[in-house]
This record gives sequence, structure tokens and C-alpha cells, in this order.
Amino acid sequence: MEDFCGEFVGVNLWRTIWKLKIPNKIKNFWWRVCRNGLATKENLFRRKCAQFNTCPICHLEVETIEHLLFFFPWTRAVWFGCSIVFDGVIGRPDLAIKWTAHILDSMSKQTAMNFLSKITFTAWNIWKARNDYVFRKEKVNPMVVMAKANFAQMELSSACVIPSVHMDNQPIADAASSWVAPNISKFKANCDVTFKEGDTNNKVTVVF
Repeated sequence: MEDFCGEFVGVNLWRTIWKLKIPNKIKNFWWRVCRNGLATKENLFRRKCAQFNTCPICHLEVETIEHLLFFFPWTRAVWFGCSIVFDGVIGRPDLAIKWTAHILDSMSKQTAMNFLSKITFTAWNIWKARNDYVFRKEKVNPMVVMAKANFAQMELSSACVIPSVHMDNQPIADAASSWVAPNISKFKANCDVTFKEGDTNNKVTVVF
């Protein structure tokens, strides 16, 4: 790592990952990606935990992190659809950590943080889709992965916005850290919807 950009990678990169405004599980995921710590077939095979190191989807290439997240045709379609390109580091080994460092080195701090958040959400949903294929035999669909990644990021962004309006002459508390009861003349409903490709029995849940 230090051969690429010295102390910057060793200290600032890790610090930046943990400061991203994303769920902790995704921070941990991207940290593992950068350290080649995901349970890919290559890593499992090297640790004698798998019989083969080939990709469980294409059965042609070794399933490295780079193949799984970046170079596989269906994952490239996801990145293209999300308007994300591997600027300056495409084709290099240890792509994730070098790409992260390249972004931090070439953009302003806030722009880099926002861009990395989008990247990590996208990679996380690619990883989830891969696991759904391996363990549930669900076909990978780039359009579905793109939609899930974009929706999750937008949902988190909206949850972190601190509103500047007032209710009954009282300032609304920080929306990212506390809940405010609605006016007594109103009620609040939390909704969630699940869709499964090929299944007509979709589900809607409403909690009041």
C-alpha cells in the first residue's frame, strides 16, 4: 500500500472510510474490500475453505475482488448505469484501495466523500446480489442492483437532512439523531415494500 501513495493510504484513507456517512456494515464491507478480506472464491481457496477458486457465476475466471466487483460484464453494466467510471486505475491490481486513494487525492474532501458513498453503496449491492445467486440461486440483474443502490443512498441522504422548518413554534430536532412526535392532530406511518422478480405476491407493510 505504501508503494502507491505512502502514509496517505496507511492513515488518511482508513480514517476517511470510517467517517463516511453510510451504515457501519457498509463501512466495514469497503474496509474489507480494500484489504482483500472478502470471502471470494479466490480467498476461500487460498485458505483451503473451497475446492475451486473460479467464479460461481461465470465459471471461467478466478473470483478475485476485482473480477467480482469491477470486471465481470454484469457488474460493469451496474457501474456504467450508475455513471461511475474507474478513472485512472482501471486494470490495476488492488483496484479498490488505489481507486479510493485516487479519489481522495484528486477531489475536494466533500466531493470525494459523497462519491465514495455512492461507490460503496453500489459495491455493497453487487456483493449482495452475488451472494443471493450463490446461496439462493437468484439470477443477477444489473437493473435491479442499480435501483437498489440508488434507492438506499437516496433514503440515507434524506434521513440525514436536518429540516429548517418549525412545528408549533418549536424547532425540529436533528433528524439524524432523534425522533420528533407528530402534531396531535396528525399521525405518522412507516411503509416498506418488497418485490421479487417473477413473484406476483408482492408485499406492503405499514406501521402506524
